Amino acid sequence: MPGDQRRTNLLKLYRDSLITKGGSKYVLDFAMYGKNDTLLYWLFFSTNHIRGLEEMKKAMWSVDDSGGFRFSDRDNPGQLLLLKGLDDTWLADELSRRLAGKTVTVEEVKTFVLTETPHYLFKGALRKLEMDLRVVKPVAPRIGRKPGTYPDEDRSMKLSFAGRGLFAA
Repeated sequence: MPGDQRRTNLLKLYRDSLITKGGSKYVLDFAMYGKNDTLLYWLFFSTNHIRGLEEMKKAMWSVDDSGGFRFSDRDNPGQLLLLKGLDDTWLADELSRRLAGKTVTVEEVKTFVLTETPHYLFKGALRKLEMDLRVVKPVAPRIGRKPGTYPDEDRSMKLSFAGRGLFAA
């Protein structure tokens, strides 16, 4: 197999083994690069608790906020990264596209973000979808709720996602 395909298959095999043979519910990987920007090794994190997944993503984003989960000895912390495209707008589009036509709780959105995207923060994307784009509509929100807010105590509040993606006509 060519190098990239071989690497992808080995990563998938190891990740799948951590889940099936190791009994892990959630698995993240993090690429470590050397001074010449060559791949040295991969770090894997596995857990059965969604909170552990969230904390690991926070730690990974503190090293690489591109969502690519990559660290290089060569990277200068003061430098702008080329892959800084995974912001609230990217996540809003992803949520809009993948949850279109569904009604889910705020807690289910959080779980989806943690398990299906590189992100761990999601409230900014929800705010954008509700306030700016009118793609998300709260279902029977509590009285006095400020639009565009998702307090932790309201994680069971249901949100209805419009039946089309963010950039649909």
